[in-house]
Amino acid sequence: MRFLETSDHALDREAAQALPVLSLLDGADLITAVAAALLDVPVRQADAVLERLVDLNLLESVAPERYRFHDLIRTFGRELADKSLTPAAQDAGLERVLRFYTGFAWACQRLTHATSPRLSLAESSTGPMPALDSAATAVRWLDDEQRNLMDRFHQAAASSLAGSALFPELALAMFGYNESRSRWLEMRDLCLTGVAIAHQLDLPLMAAWLEHDTAIPEVENGTLEVAVVHLFKALQMFRDLSDGPGQARCCSSLTHVLGRLGRLDEALQLGTEALRLSQELGQRTIEGVSYIALGGLYDRKGDAEQADQAFAQGIHLARDMGDTRSLAKRYLNVGFSHLLVGRVEDAKAPLYECLKIAEAVRNDDQVTQSLQCLAAVFASQGEYPKAQEYLASALALARQLGNRLREGCFLLELGKISAATGHRDAAIAHLNAALTILHGKSPYFETAARQLLALIDRGGDYTYNFDDSNIV
Repeated sequence: MRFLETSDHALDREAAQALPVLSLLDGADLITAVAAALLDVPVRQADAVLERLVDLNLLESVAPERYRFHDLIRTFGRELADKSLTPAAQDAGLERVLRFYTGFAWACQRLTHATSPRLSLAESSTGPMPALDSAATAVRWLDDEQRNLMDRFHQAAASSLAGSALFPELALAMFGYNESRSRWLEMRDLCLTGVAIAHQLDLPLMAAWLEHDTAIPEVENGTLEVAVVHLFKALQMFRDLSDGPGQARCCSSLTHVLGRLGRLDEALQLGTEALRLSQELGQRTIEGVSYIALGGLYDRKGDAEQADQAFAQGIHLARDMGDTRSLAKRYLNVGFSHLLVGRVEDAKAPLYECLKIAEAVRNDDQVTQSLQCLAAVFASQGEYPKAQEYLASALALARQLGNRLREGCFLLELGKISAATGHRDAAIAHLNAALTILHGKSPYFETAARQLLALIDRGGDYTYNFDDSNIV
């Protein structure tokens, strides 16, 4: 390093100064934009420094604008950092990186959820960042960087930054990405940390939205009663703040969850309130969500005509707004609702519509969900080969997206179908694979897999049964 520090070339001296700073970050690799934030220099300057370190074999280029330290070099760099940088300087660099991720996540959410009330809470400026020409571009960027982001989030939480307002803001900013990719485990992790800090720092509106968002992973993980506690707490917080959009969103979410718990009268009251509030406020997105939630409730009450009218209203609003993501999701929710109440044949058309839209816009996450629901439709009708075909496609996509929770649940579904068709060995293999993935991620689905495995071990018969815990 001495020859770099004393070099006649400015770039060599910059590289020597940068090496200990760049080594500070946890995570598998380092992209140019993040390095620029860490070093607090323009992206072009960071790029030159990174390439110079590659020339010197102190850094490896693994893809365009993506670099990686050898473990020994990273250790050496951190030793230099401990000698040359104060703890405050080290944490300041980490804070800049967290702020960059937060700004990028807000930019992503503006593209994926343009009408989200959470956007009003954006405080972190984005600064220079990768070009974003579409929601798909932003989501794919975060796909590539998501693991590093979470590693650095945990690194910051263990530093002097713990308790910073950046944590709740990052959790809110990442909603758009996590919801788009069904990253429920990561959403739960971010929200639980963020909501605690928001309460500590007396950030009531942030805390209210994070209480609401903390419920979402609980719903997707099957722990509905836990979700209800968060949602009622959030609703009261929004009422105390006289925040209409928050109240409307909580009411529509509670309509959905309470309906699944069989608390139909309570759900109907809240669903009606959600619809009234959203219409009074001109919140067309929440209005559409409220219609879909009420449609599901009417389905459960056995009023198919009223259910279909509400569903049609919700779908019309999404189509009228040109919101293809919401349109596909609403078709998915309609199919799921019909399937849940035994309107199995009626479920096919909306699910195929969701699949068509999702494939057209290349929304792989929605494709996996529609495929899973279609698999459940055909399994419920005893058409197991067709169900297995859809699940195999969904499983391949889940693996491609790196969604381990969904991968485990799809393997659980394959285990259920194999058990129902008498293929004992295949069922055991699928269930054991599911357990390996689900352990520590979802106690609810892990228990379901263990119970079915125990039934098979006892030689018991299994009949495929669809319920509202099948879809994640």
